[in-house]
Amino acid sequence: MAPIGVMSGVEVVILAAFALFWLGALTGLVVCLRNAVLSFPLKVGIVIAFLVLSLFGFPGFLLAVWILGMVHALTLLRKSTIEDSAKALWAVLVVAVPILGVIAFHIVKPCEGGANATTGNVHF
Repeated sequence: MAPIGVMSGVEVVILAAFALFWLGALTGLVVCLRNAVLSFPLKVGIVIAFLVLSLFGFPGFLLAVWILGMVHALTLLRKSTIEDSAKALWAVLVVAVPILGVIAFHIVKPCEGGANATTGNVHF
């Protein structure tokens, strides 16, 4: 039995194989994305999502999706022309209700032009 903090030869080989596997998978993903017709931020987001999913599992992936979606929604809100009270309500909804607030924001799309964007009213 090896002392704590000292790795055996088998453990080193397993760790190296694991690292090479993920490095190869990430390299393949980057090569595929480089040839894809996607915007640069979307490509970066896909790589980050892959890394978060592989490192932290599905809960970490959901957290990353919520944070990225929240940042995107709040950026769109900041640039929109809707009333300040509507902006504040949307900001509270997006931040306070994880995942569902971001999904609702992108379904309703309050920042797009039209009658809803000028009045801040949402009609279903």
